[in-house]
Amino acid sequence: MSNNHPIYLTEEGLHKVKEELEYLITVRRREVAQMIAEAKAEGDISENAGYDEAKTAQGFLEGKIRELENVLKKAHCCVACRYCEANCPHGNISFVDGMVSISDNCIKCGLCNKIDNGCLVYNSLLLPKGNGKMRKGSIDEYATHHPSAGWLNAFIESKEMFSTTNNCGYNKPAFSMYNKFLRDAGLITSKSLEPLANILFERGIDDEVVWGLMFANLAYAPQIGWLVDNIQFNTTYTQAEIKSTLESYITTATGPRNITRSYGNIAKLPISAVGFGNVISESKNGFEFIRTPWQNPDPRVILYSLYKFAEECGDYYQFTLSRLLNHEIDSDGVSPTQIFGLDREKMEQLLNGLSINYPNFINVSFTHDLDNITLRSEKTSKDVLSLF
Repeated sequence: MSNNHPIYLTEEGLHKVKEELEYLITVRRREVAQMIAEAKAEGDISENAGYDEAKTAQGFLEGKIRELENVLKKAHCCVACRYCEANCPHGNISFVDGMVSISDNCIKCGLCNKIDNGCLVYNSLLLPKGNGKMRKGSIDEYATHHPSAGWLNAFIESKEMFSTTNNCGYNKPAFSMYNKFLRDAGLITSKSLEPLANILFERGIDDEVVWGLMFANLAYAPQIGWLVDNIQFNTTYTQAEIKSTLESYITTATGPRNITRSYGNIAKLPISAVGFGNVISESKNGFEFIRTPWQNPDPRVILYSLYKFAEECGDYYQFTLSRLLNHEIDSDGVSPTQIFGLDREKMEQLLNGLSINYPNFINVSFTHDLDNITLRSEKTSKDVLSLF
């Protein structure tokens, strides 16, 4: 399939791109993941040709997925600004009556599909530092001060806000990052403790429910949000691959390294079990990382995440499961299916249970291949915390 063919900007062409993208994500990813798993099961991977072949296939696949996602995003934003025409190094793009035309001499270099530097309109929509699909703020939130169990243990022991570095023993930079993480996780505001903090105090640092609630909040923060948006479930990534991908989103010299290392450190916390991801191997060349779905999600956490989604979408309290499962739609809200890795079958089970047990919060119906989810608009995500 030609990546620069003008059919991509027609309804028929976009449909074909979507079909191929769905196949690569839902079928081919699983095939490649199975190839990697089988190769690793053979033992030492240092001289395993099958493993090298599988990882090469994975790199090609992820590059193809990113390219097709860029095509869809660019087609969505295109207003015929002609920036790609001006920047085509081979002069093979032109616009006629507002429609793009690609010359037969096109060498299929793909540069016109690099939306972060080849599309004026899309680039104008990006946040500072070129953070494509990103939450507001810099991705490199915590610099070299990675969130740790020590941070939360200090918070639990004090059960109060830290107003100065003297209270917690951290130096000024670490103290700033520490407070930022607590805010991102929904434990504090700039002035007070949040209700989630009391749940943490009661249930402790090792409780999956607590981490599920915090992850639902952290998904809206830039650094963890980037991982949720860009690192796929059930796909193995090397530390170098994550760092390389980050380099497309952040221009600082140390940022991609800091963020990648922080992901490896955060994965040592219980958040790893609720969909954040695990470090599955480490060597002198770095670690290997994989996100796996939350195996036993607490329905109340999913309800909390649904309310967060609705609130971030402008208090839009009625939507479909199909919408929640479509992660390609640009949205301020982050679906719990994307955060926790939940498929349609699991979500139907959870939603039906929530509708029965918490009718004052949610109503769902699945009839005749139609689905509808309605949250009670008089309730909020903070009200859901009262259920714990």
